[in-house]
Amino acid sequence: MRLTRLRVGRKLAVVLSTAATWVILHGGRGSGKSWVVARKLLIKGRKHKRTILCVREIQNSIVDSVHKLLADEIERLGLGYFYTVMANEIRGANGTRFIYAGIKTDPNKIKSVENVSDLWCEEAENISEESWRIVLPTVGRNASDPQIFVVFNPYSEGDPTYVRFLKAPPEGALVIECNWWDNPDFPEFLRALKDDDYRRDPAAAKHTWEGKTIEEAGTTEFDMEKMKKCTWHADNYQGKNWYLLVDPSGSKKKIQGDWTVMSPIGLGRDRFIYQGKWTRDKFNLLEKYNRMVELHEQYRFKAIGYEDSSGGLEIDYFTQKGAETGYRLPIIPLKATKAKEDRIRWLVPLVSEMRYLIPQESIYRQLDGVTLDLTQQLLLEMRSFPHIPDTMHDDMLDASSRIMDPDLGAYYPTAKPTTMVIPRQEGRYDPASGVRI
Repeated sequence: MRLTRLRVGRKLAVVLSTAATWVILHGGRGSGKSWVVARKLLIKGRKHKRTILCVREIQNSIVDSVHKLLADEIERLGLGYFYTVMANEIRGANGTRFIYAGIKTDPNKIKSVENVSDLWCEEAENISEESWRIVLPTVGRNASDPQIFVVFNPYSEGDPTYVRFLKAPPEGALVIECNWWDNPDFPEFLRALKDDDYRRDPAAAKHTWEGKTIEEAGTTEFDMEKMKKCTWHADNYQGKNWYLLVDPSGSKKKIQGDWTVMSPIGLGRDRFIYQGKWTRDKFNLLEKYNRMVELHEQYRFKAIGYEDSSGGLEIDYFTQKGAETGYRLPIIPLKATKAKEDRIRWLVPLVSEMRYLIPQESIYRQLDGVTLDLTQQLLLEMRSFPHIPDTMHDDMLDASSRIMDPDLGAYYPTAKPTTMVIPRQEGRYDPASGVRI
C-alpha cells in the first residue's frame, strides 16, 4: 500500500524548482523542510546521474541518517521501479547514489567520497565550523549544477551554522524560514504535542516549534545581561582562596561526552567568586595529572574537587602518581549527590547578584591543535540552560558550579576553614622527568 502523498506548502514549493546553489531552510519542527528536500533530490537524481551526500554532525548508525525518510518518499512518489533501497544507501537505475555520513564521526569518509554533486546537511544547527570546513569542499568538484541544502532549527545566534547561513548567507542563496503553520499536512498528533509543549514551557516551545533561537525564546535561567557585565582580566591571583574543579571525561551520557574540564575558581575577600581560565581537552590519565600539577603550580589550590565518576580508580591513580613523584595533589572526591541541573542552579543567584566574574577571554589550545575561547563556550552553555541538547556540552557549567559543593568545603579568605586542606608543597614538578625539582 502506497503512503499518502504529502502536499508542499507555498513557502517550500519553490525548493522543487530552484536552481540556486545554496538552499537554506530553517525553522521549527513539523514544517516539512526535510521531506521537501528528499523529494527534490529524488526527482533530480531520477533525471540525471547524481552522487548525493547526506550528512549530519554525528551519525553512529544508518538509523541516525535520512535513509528512512528517503525510502518513504520513494514509496510516496511511486519511484520504487527506479530506486533500489539498500541497507546503507539508495541507488538509482541511472547510477544515482544516496550515501550517508557523520562529519565528526567519520571525517576521512567525507574526504574520500568522489564526485559529490549535491550535499544535504540535516540537523545542521549541530555542525561545527571545523566540520563545515571538512564537508563543503567535497561538493561540485566534477559535477554540473551542484546544490547544497542546509536544513536546521536554529539553536544559538553564535552557532557556526547560524553565522554562516543566516547572519551572512552565501551570495545568491535561497533562504526560507518555515514553521508548522506553513505545512498544509501538519499531523494532528504533532499538533497535540505542540500544544502540550506550549502549556508546559512556552519559551522552550518557541524554540522547538517556531525555530526561535534560545536568545529570542528567552529559555535560559541565567540573567545574561548581567553576566556580560561581570568580567575580569583573570591575571591577579593574589588575595583569593583558589580551588580547582574537575569534571573528568566519561562521566557524561552526552553524545560528545569525552572531554575533561578543569575550572580554577578563586574566592575573594570581597565575597566575589573569580573564575580562572578553563582547561577543556581530551586527556589520558597521565595528561590529566600533569595538567593539574601545572595549574596547581600557577594557582596554589586549597583543594581540587574531582568528580568521582570512576569508582575512585582515577583518584587512586593520581595518589599513586603523587607517591612516585613526590607531588601530592590536594584532591577531594566529589560525589553526584545532586542532579546536574540542580548543581548548575547554584550559580544562578550568583549571576543575579553579579558576584560571579568570568575571564574576558579564556583562550585554550587543545591537544589536537584547535584553539577556542572557552569564555564564549561557557556563555553558550548559560544561554542554553536548562534546555541543553545532547549534541552540546554543559560540562563547563557543571564543573564551575561545584565550587558551591558542600563536600569541597571552600571558604573565603577571611572565613574560618570548614575543611582540612593539604598544605601547599615546595618545589616544582617536572612532567618530563616525573620528579619534583
